Amino acid sequence: MTGAAFRQDARLRLLRGAGALRRPPPLPDAPSRILIIRPDHLGDLILAAGSVAALRQAFPEARLTAWLGPWGEPVWRHHSALDGIEVCAFPGFTRAPKPNPLAPYIQAVRAAGCLRGGFDVALNLRPDFWWGAMAACWAGIPVVGYAVAECRPFLARAVAYTPGGHAVDESLGLVRELAGRPIHPGAPCELFAPASLPEGLPRGAIAIHPGAGAEVKLWDAGKWAAVARELVNDAPVAITAGNEGEQRMAEFIREQAGGRVQVVAGLELNELAAFYKSCRLVLGPDNGPLHVARFVGTPTVTLFGPTDPAIFGPRSDGSDEVLRLPWRCIPCGRLDYNPAELSYHLCVKLIEPEEVLASARRVLVAQVSRPS
Repeated sequence: MTGAAFRQDARLRLLRGAGALRRPPPLPDAPSRILIIRPDHLGDLILAAGSVAALRQAFPEARLTAWLGPWGEPVWRHHSALDGIEVCAFPGFTRAPKPNPLAPYIQAVRAAGCLRGGFDVALNLRPDFWWGAMAACWAGIPVVGYAVAECRPFLARAVAYTPGGHAVDESLGLVRELAGRPIHPGAPCELFAPASLPEGLPRGAIAIHPGAGAEVKLWDAGKWAAVARELVNDAPVAITAGNEGEQRMAEFIREQAGGRVQVVAGLELNELAAFYKSCRLVLGPDNGPLHVARFVGTPTVTLFGPTDPAIFGPRSDGSDEVLRLPWRCIPCGRLDYNPAELSYHLCVKLIEPEEVLASARRVLVAQVSRPS
């Protein structure tokens, strides 16, 4: 047995023992207080937003509470189907160094104490999130989730799981299971508070968001500059950026593109959504802001590498384009390569600017030719 296999086996044994500490309680027939567990960041929360609207459709009188990380609370703060949000700095999602091995279990005990008595059922929307299922189970809350080995000891109802399905379908599948009947997947959902387009931002622009949560997803900033330099001939180009690292990258792209593009930084999430809604096209690697663009109905061109577009990609009328290299190792699904390993994982960086430009112009031409 390899070291990785040994660690995996040891963890499964530990989780089975943790599950045996408190057996999952039975599901109620008509839950009135539902906890929605979703520990993720921007993109995954947008993909799961429709399932919350579907849950509201299935249980119109229930109180729906989302259990989110502090990084996720702004994303669902204005979700029209939610009644409340509880915040937790979930272990494994803080993008910080890992604590000692016992820390997640200690934190789960404390979280269970906070949750106890507050909910009739919990819906674990992330298939592999054993920590959230464990904490809810220890709080005496029956949990519905996918039958992933790590989660199974804590589930009151384990739903068969087939890896590789789209993230939207995964979340909706659990809602259907809890409701016990078909659920319409297109339930209306308002996610962003209304916002006016901030002053100084062009309408009908092409936006590029070059940043991403994992470095292995990033494309070369010089290649983005080459694309921006060409696309300014089609429409105004704006580089959007969030944190300081993204802002530095955006400024580099602007300078390399000859100063003919605009950097847009510091927007609130609802302002970013309003800006993207006014754009003709948004480009970038697989990241949260491109999910924002697709949510508001703006076409995208997305560069994929380690992540799978069949799971996280666009589901539209064909107005979006996806680019990735034809390598057998794609998608590997791994995002935590250390700096020494990154030079061997160039599945995004070796995409050529000409390919991105061709995709962008196909989308722009299709907009003109599509009947209104």
